[in-house]
Amino acid sequence: MSWFEATAYCRWLSEQRGEAVRLPAEAEWEAAATPAEGEHPWGKAEPAVEKANFGEKIGRPTPVGIYPAGDGRFGHCDLAGNVWEWCADEIRGGRALRGGGWEYSAVYLRSAIRLRVRAEYRTDYFGFRVAAARASTLNP
Repeated sequence: MSWFEATAYCRWLSEQRGEAVRLPAEAEWEAAATPAEGEHPWGKAEPAVEKANFGEKIGRPTPVGIYPAGDGRFGHCDLAGNVWEWCADEIRGGRALRGGGWEYSAVYLRSAIRLRVRAEYRTDYFGFRVAAARASTLNP
């Protein structure tokens, strides 16, 4: 999935739901993925097979939510491993990807790691999550 496809989906979903849906900014993504203590969404513990899909152990992306031991502090699933996630930010002629992926080693699962890739590039290593404003903030 390319960055363009991910943002097109966000526009479509915004129209369907009647509310703003978008890719998260890198700062938002990192805030969700970084606990008070530790380098990974789940905390200090090193990556393990029950926490994330990484290191080509499965060999493909997996359904979201099958690694609950790796959930972030706000309940977000798969913030580490599975697929690299597009963010809204442009960085030096490319777009930011966060989270590591199923084909990458454990070192790439740290919350602070990012890739910079051209927006049109697509592969099954890349995916996205959406950010949406709460309904109460849209309709005071």
